[in-house]
Amino acid sequence: MFDLLKFKQMEHLTKTQIVMLVLLVSFVTSLATGIVTVTLVNQAPQPITHTIGKVIEKVVSTEIIEKEVPANTKVIVIDPEEKAIEVVKKVSPAVVRIVAEAKKSPSETSSEDKALVDEEKTDTTNFDDSNAKIAGGTGFFISSDGHILTSAESVRDPNFNYFIIKNDGTKLASVVLSASPYREIAVLKVEGSGFDFISLGDSGLLNVGQSVIAMENTQEDFKNSIAIGIISGMAKSGDFFYTEAVKNLKGSGGPILDLSGKAAGIVVSLDKSATLGKAQAINLTKRDINDVMEFGEIKYPYLGINYRDTENGTMVAKGENGEEAVVKGGSADKAGIKEGDIILSVNVTQVKKENNLAAVLSAYRIGDNVEVKVLRNGEEKTLKVVLEADDK
Repeated sequence: MFDLLKFKQMEHLTKTQIVMLVLLVSFVTSLATGIVTVTLVNQAPQPITHTIGKVIEKVVSTEIIEKEVPANTKVIVIDPEEKAIEVVKKVSPAVVRIVAEAKKSPSETSSEDKALVDEEKTDTTNFDDSNAKIAGGTGFFISSDGHILTSAESVRDPNFNYFIIKNDGTKLASVVLSASPYREIAVLKVEGSGFDFISLGDSGLLNVGQSVIAMENTQEDFKNSIAIGIISGMAKSGDFFYTEAVKNLKGSGGPILDLSGKAAGIVVSLDKSATLGKAQAINLTKRDINDVMEFGEIKYPYLGINYRDTENGTMVAKGENGEEAVVKGGSADKAGIKEGDIILSVNVTQVKKENNLAAVLSAYRIGDNVEVKVLRNGEEKTLKVVLEADDK
């Protein structure tokens, strides 16, 4: 029954008291609602609570993003999984399997090469049964006119003819244009045009923690296999980076892609004992690719000397068969380098056993001007050298 007396008493409450009363009622109501909600969520089935958690996480993440970016800025949230699927679909036609067909008879095939057949389980149905078939590795088109980048170990034996097999099963004969002994990469060429290819990215823009995709095409049961991981570390030189994605691969030669679908690196070799996989940054490879496009092969500059490595540097000395220490008319001869000189550095890079002269020079191009520091009769001298091609 309505209590008229209490109602009349409320008429005498001040505005402040009324506001306080309303706030108290609101607080009690909210508290009760929260308790009921938590109880219901805890008793709900797992799929429902998982969905609720995801929704809350999404809302919180969005709130944080909106507060961190300037006004009128469009926020695009990228789902790495969806992006990876998109990238793989886009580049898959450009990733190929490399298979070798021996020029020699099966009985002459080395035990090492035969072991590769068993390990890689290469599909050789379309090949001439009179020859041995050896699994090569993975490669990928880098131009529409048929240039393919792969690892040097995938095409290491000159006694084999190398074929590429596309995702649609098409088999094409290839020619090994050049293989780099220092970069561990090789460039192949197939006849034709209009090939799907992977654009080369800029590995200088890579960051630790960035997601990358490793791809390969080495097994008959799969057109392409992928592994996704993050960049766990980068060499100070920027020439290599490390990612667990490489650890899951079966062979070398495949691309490492960023989430835009560009090649950020290439797998030149595999070390199954290492904790992390190592990939060569694509910027290091571009120099060799440019050489192939310009000269038809990978060319390295040289000084025009014979030498032997020492603990302190590289000594200019006669060859094993008595060849002159300094080639007449060569880069070293023109710069004044003499027999007996010990080369200490090229520009700022020190020359030593673990980073010998050939490896140091491989970072330069033909025509580059460099400063070579030598030790001669106990005195250091710096000589200016213009690097030339080894056309012997």
